[in-house]
Amino acid sequence: MAFVGPTTWRTWKALCSVAACEPEQRTELYSVISSNLRRALRQWERNLPHYSDAELAQFFDEHFKLGYAGPDARNKDYIFLRFAHIADEAEWAKRITVYIRIMASWPKSVAEPLARREGRTGPIVPDLSAEELVGPETWLDASVRPDVLAGEADLQALAGRLAKGIFLGLDDVHRAALWSIANDRTLTDSEVLRLAGRGKSSVAQARKKLPDLIKTQINRFCLTETHEVMEALAVEIAKAMLPLAIKWGTSGNTVA
Repeated sequence: MAFVGPTTWRTWKALCSVAACEPEQRTELYSVISSNLRRALRQWERNLPHYSDAELAQFFDEHFKLGYAGPDARNKDYIFLRFAHIADEAEWAKRITVYIRIMASWPKSVAEPLARREGRTGPIVPDLSAEELVGPETWLDASVRPDVLAGEADLQALAGRLAKGIFLGLDDVHRAALWSIANDRTLTDSEVLRLAGRGKSSVAQARKKLPDLIKTQINRFCLTETHEVMEALAVEIAKAMLPLAIKWGTSGNTVA
């Protein structure tokens, strides 16, 4: 079994999204997350759409949100905290790879809530070997101190971590709206309309809806504690996306 490298795992956590990682990193993560989540969904596959690797990875990201504070382990910080005591980089990456593989493969972890959300539930029959079912307990170490990893309190730093993943989720009209703000262009500017591929009214509407769209995206990848924090974080993310919009508009409408 191949193991995802430590740099890829840290990038995934920092960006809060598989989609925001580099192409070769996405391929690594798909091999662990998407392939195993697809396996967990097999019992419902006749009633579910055929999901791409990217869609399955997104479902996994939405399930394991940064900042989740519920009673279970649906938290990226929690996952990394459990292995923070391991000094050897290769062993650390190996442990996280195995844990994520098990979580993606276990029907009751991500697959069942996904199938239930789609309204396609069925009998939950574990599709794991006995060895795999004891895997999480084998790989976790309860002696890890809860303060090993600190939370991210700086909104600007957090916004920088989230900006690329959210920008990648925008369509061209919203990206063009951001580009117009970053370059101080009017909504009737010919380059703005060219980038958007739509008319002035569509760009104006996209620009108006950007704040709410950003807040919706925040909820998908990261939980915040208060309305005030949500508002402040949305503003910082919008600022952090402006350089991405400029790069997108000058590089053939692509984001590396």
